[in-house]
Amino acid sequence: MATEKKNDGSTLFFAIVMIVLGSIWALKEMGFDLQLEQLFAPFKWVYSKIGRIIFSWPMLMMVAGLILVTGKRSGGWILVALGVVFLIPKIFVIPGFPSSLFFPMALLFTGVYLIIRRVT
Repeated sequence: MATEKKNDGSTLFFAIVMIVLGSIWALKEMGFDLQLEQLFAPFKWVYSKIGRIIFSWPMLMMVAGLILVTGKRSGGWILVALGVVFLIPKIFVIPGFPSSLFFPMALLFTGVYLIIRRVT
């Protein structure tokens, strides 16, 4: 039996990315100044504005919860809810309320809610 090669575009894309990155790295090591900072300036601006929200552990928790929900697991909604709760202080600033108290208060209220729900 002959094994068939898959004509997969992802392998070609990965090879091109490796060639581009290797070329840029080699030119940088040889002393060429490519002025890449100007090329990536818009990405730096976007990351400084919303990157701290998108690339945060609460967002990772929400994504993991959504993956669990799509797999028909009910525990995913708890992860999504916790992710939202922990993401709120990163998005909204509440005047007069120190953000360092948000997490302990969220844990406190969640614990009280769980006890009340179990008793009733």
